[in-house]
Amino acid sequence: HIQSVHDSCMFICKCSLLLAAAVLTLATIPRAPCFLGVKPLVAARLRPLQKSSIDCRFKMTTPLPHIVIVGAGGVGSWLYASIADACRQNPALARVTLVARGAALARVREHGLEYFVRAPPMPASEAAFANDGTATLTIGPQDVCADVNCAALKEKGDLADFVILCVKTWQVADAAKDAACILRAGSGCIVTTQNGIDAPTEAAAASDGESSVLAGIVQVIAFREDPAEGPLRCVRLGAPSPKSITLGECVWGGAGFESQRVLLLRDILKSSGVEVPVPEEGNVKRELWRKAAMMCCMGPMSAVTRADIHTMLRTPSTRAMLMAAMEEVCALSACFPGCYVGDGRAQQTMDYLERIKPGSTPSTVRDVVCGRPSEMRQMSGAMHRLGIEQKIATPVHSFIAAALEPQEALARGEHEYSLQGVPGGKPSV
Repeated sequence: HIQSVHDSCMFICKCSLLLAAAVLTLATIPRAPCFLGVKPLVAARLRPLQKSSIDCRFKMTTPLPHIVIVGAGGVGSWLYASIADACRQNPALARVTLVARGAALARVREHGLEYFVRAPPMPASEAAFANDGTATLTIGPQDVCADVNCAALKEKGDLADFVILCVKTWQVADAAKDAACILRAGSGCIVTTQNGIDAPTEAAAASDGESSVLAGIVQVIAFREDPAEGPLRCVRLGAPSPKSITLGECVWGGAGFESQRVLLLRDILKSSGVEVPVPEEGNVKRELWRKAAMMCCMGPMSAVTRADIHTMLRTPSTRAMLMAAMEEVCALSACFPGCYVGDGRAQQTMDYLERIKPGSTPSTVRDVVCGRPSEMRQMSGAMHRLGIEQKIATPVHSFIAAALEPQEALARGEHEYSLQGVPGGKPSV
């Protein structure tokens, strides 16, 4: 009887060990199944300790990575100045080239680029968070590497490992098509940085598919502030304003797994003073939707009301409308596997916006008020279209998309109209 009990105990112990081994094995497999209680979050905690957590499909072999920044606006100038300065201090870090057009290209070639970090105005109670201070960085014309487009780089045989698109959302497809010709075979990739959720898909369609695209989620307040003459000037607001890019592969969603090229670009950006958070559970697509819950609502709402963010929040009717727009985006995110932004995201975003100072405006309202093409179609317009496809009601975004469409078409030169009795006959300043 005692021997029988002993044998039974040994059998149970062996089964427990086998079960534990099976659980640990499953935890190391991408997209681990959820039976036996093994969930991606558990696997994500284990994988950083294992070499297998680095995916080798996009192995980087170039001795000196080449980064091409396309677009010399606020974000593009900030990234170029930051990386160029880091490369100037450490030439073995990488090479970086700025692709710009027209007057911007002429000025940066002739006079270089100035980059300012300006401490934002804030109450004394928040001054302790401003650890960035105010700084000035100058990249002289002799240190600037700039060209007119990616085709010009191809003619020189100058391939790129990373092409970071810092253009407006409606320019992504053309920019990606231009960039595809200089991507290094097997590992070169396009990095999107735009608002909305369509940029990675559009870049993939215009290049070699999802395997050639990294999704980037940029959090920064940066803008061009050019004087009448002299260097190209970029301003970034310092802390507590963010200065980060979240990176991730679009080709697969294995929680905790990262490619070598993501790790390489993250290291280069960190060495350049840019913060690079790791996506929660390795899910960059969810992070795109989380940003969309703010940017695809705040910008269009500001444009249709012609009000700054602070005023929208202080006006009960527009505050309620903004909250409803955010809830529509959150509801749409639940229609796509792995993209749901989580319960309470709309309220969390509203709480974040409460800290924004009076007068602060998204670029969307500035573009609309000034009569320039805006990102409205890729923000509220995209949410309206997705709502129809997914059979989710989006009354706020549908209204904004319809209300702003006539002026958007006018700004893009798609049709003309004038307003009698209005100076200049235009709906913009």
